[in-house]
Amino acid sequence: FILADDLGFNQIGAYGDTPIKTPNLDRLASSGIRFTQAYAGNTVCSPSRVSLFTGRDGRLMDNNSNTVQLQAIDVTFAHVLKPRGYATCMAGKWQLTGTIPDLVVETGFDEYCMWAYRHNLPEGVIHDGGWEGAKGGKTCRYWHPSIVQNGGYLFTEADDYGPDIFTNFLIEFAEKHKDGPFLLYYPMALTHGPYYPTPDMNPAESAAAIMAIRNELEAEHTRAQAELTEVIGYMREDSPRAVALKNRIESLSKQIASENLRLINPDENSLSNSI
Repeated sequence: FILADDLGFNQIGAYGDTPIKTPNLDRLASSGIRFTQAYAGNTVCSPSRVSLFTGRDGRLMDNNSNTVQLQAIDVTFAHVLKPRGYATCMAGKWQLTGTIPDLVVETGFDEYCMWAYRHNLPEGVIHDGGWEGAKGGKTCRYWHPSIVQNGGYLFTEADDYGPDIFTNFLIEFAEKHKDGPFLLYYPMALTHGPYYPTPDMNPAESAAAIMAIRNELEAEHTRAQAELTEVIGYMREDSPRAVALKNRIESLSKQIASENLRLINPDENSLSNSI
C-alpha cells in the first residue's frame, strides 16, 4: 500500500493533464483499478493516517490537527492481516504515536524503517545529519535523513537520500518474505516539502528546474485568482461576462424564434431546410 504525501489526484497522468510525466504510476493505473470518486480521511498528516488505519470517519475526529493520534483500542489493517499469516512492514513517514521499543510494532508491524523526529529517536541519541531549516529544528526526511529502523538509530551520510533508503528496505523485506503473504505499507515522504533536488536531477540544473516549477505553480495560482475574481464579477448583472452572456442568449432566442416561425409557416425551401 503506497501513500503519497501532499499529492493531488490531478497531478498524475492517469487522472489529468499534468506537465510532470508519471509513466510508472500510469502503468499501475492501466493494469489495476482507478478510483474516480474518493476522498482522503483528512487534509492534515496525522488524522488522515488515523482515518486510513482504522476506517474512522475524518469528520468524527477530535480536531483537525496533528494532535489526533491512534488510541490503544484502535485496530489497524496490519492487526487484521498479521494473525492471518502476513508478514508486515512499514517504511517512510509514520507521524503517529508511539515510543521505542513499542514504536510502530504495537500497531501490527513486524519491521519498520521510518523518518524520525527528534522525539522518535532512542534515548540519548542526537541526530547528526540534515535539518529542514535551522539546525536543531525539524530533522530532514530527504538528504542525510534522520531514520529509526526497528528501534535503532540508522546513521546516514550527506549523500544518503531518505526515499531510496525506505524503498530499498521494503524491497529487501519483500524478497525475504516472497514465499508467503506479506503487507508493505509505504507512507512516502514524497511529495511533501521542502523541495530539494532528487538523485535523478543534474545538480547544475536542479535549482533552475525547481524554480521553473515554482513559477508555474505561482502562475497557475494567479490565473485561478483571476478566474475567481471574474466568476464573482460574473454574478453581477453589469459585468462584461454577464452582458456578453445576456447578448448571446438574446441572439439565440431570436434565432430559435425565427426557426419556429419557419416551421409554423413553411414554404417548400424552409420546410426541407428545417427538417
